[in-house]
Amino acid sequence: MPLTPEERQKILEEEEFRQAAPHELQAQQPKPKKKISIWTWIIIGVGGLFFGVYLINNPSCLKESKPSSGQPALIVHPAREFVNIASTWERGGFDNVAIADLKFTNSSERPIKDIEVMGIFYGESGTEIDRLTKVITVVVPAGNTKWARQINFGLISSQVKRAGSRVVDAKYAD
Repeated sequence: MPLTPEERQKILEEEEFRQAAPHELQAQQPKPKKKISIWTWIIIGVGGLFFGVYLINNPSCLKESKPSSGQPALIVHPAREFVNIASTWERGGFDNVAIADLKFTNSSERPIKDIEVMGIFYGESGTEIDRLTKVITVVVPAGNTKWARQINFGLISSQVKRAGSRVVDAKYAD
């Protein structure tokens, strides 16, 4: 019995499918994973470190303040802008410890606390040798002055001839 043209077409399509199927399956094999070199990981790590340091030094870039309903935004100045510092320095221990008397003046209308002070130490030529930081846990009332005496900043080099200080950070007490 001869095949009808429809049956013949169906058989031809099945033959083509069987012949094409193995080739298609072989083409779909997964590609081997490419190894990432140690230098790539080092570059990523250093980049991440720099980004982390940037965020630590600029925390305001993470905060977004939006005025609500058309009202002007309240501008809040950092407390450190209102703290003035005067300092006297001496050597303690076996002449290798920095001791400071610090006078804080608060020019704001709010009390200020937890003042972070950086001591900067210079050699005879004026070259900066070291920096040491301490948080002074005093509360300076609004518009007043307060002393913090005999603050131990830690060990310093024997080459230090001069010292200065500046306010790094401070917080409002209220």
